[in-house]
Amino acid sequence: MDWVMCLIPFAVCFAGVLAAAKVTKKKKAMLAVVGVVLFLVATIGSLAVYRYRNILAPIRKSELLTVAELRLDPLRGENEQNETQIGGQTALYQEIQRYLEQAVYLPCINQDAAAAGTQDIVLQYQDDAGVNLWLAIYQDTGTCWVNGKKAVFFPWESQGRDAYQTLAGILESGGTPLTVTAVDVENDLVLAVQAGEKPYALHKASEKLRARDGGRLPLAELSVGDRLTVLSDGAVLLSDPYQFEHIYKIYREE
Repeated sequence: MDWVMCLIPFAVCFAGVLAAAKVTKKKKAMLAVVGVVLFLVATIGSLAVYRYRNILAPIRKSELLTVAELRLDPLRGENEQNETQIGGQTALYQEIQRYLEQAVYLPCINQDAAAAGTQDIVLQYQDDAGVNLWLAIYQDTGTCWVNGKKAVFFPWESQGRDAYQTLAGILESGGTPLTVTAVDVENDLVLAVQAGEKPYALHKASEKLRARDGGRLPLAELSVGDRLTVLSDGAVLLSDPYQFEHIYKIYREE
């Protein structure tokens, strides 16, 4: 936002000098055009620098993405609904990166937090040195928060207010279909098989288990033979049975 505060006084000073200059109207018009062009170039250049420093560079140097879904409860404050990690070498990581990198980010002069939505997706890019970027995308607002500062989000592929839905769609694309073979409520474990009898173990399944309407599903309601769709970043540990390295959600299919 600092670049905005620098460009506005510059524009005001330029307009004042132009108005006081003792030159013909034709020359004033030419100087005004030059001033507008310079202002636009400076603005676009500043936006490009902001986008590179705050979005592109942090994403490209990161190795891990943590995704959290948050919902703002008016009575209890902000509650975490779901959190997962996505490996930097996975196709899911690269698809989210592609979507974020093609957007334009316009820092807001007004940093009023009241514009935040009631539900959002928080993306935290990090490496061994720590967090490089904290980005929150709010539902139906067209705004985002970049490292705690509000900005307007302009993706090329959709409208800014659709960014939450677009990211949610990317996270929920694909999935691995499984059939439940055993449920261990005491140890929070589900055993399941993929077509071809490829066995999987889903540890701490209760944290990720959902009904298709998005609501949480108690592990005790899961039965042998139920069909599941596991949303993950695609990374699988070649253990026996197999395990997903990072699980986003587990849906029980109706």
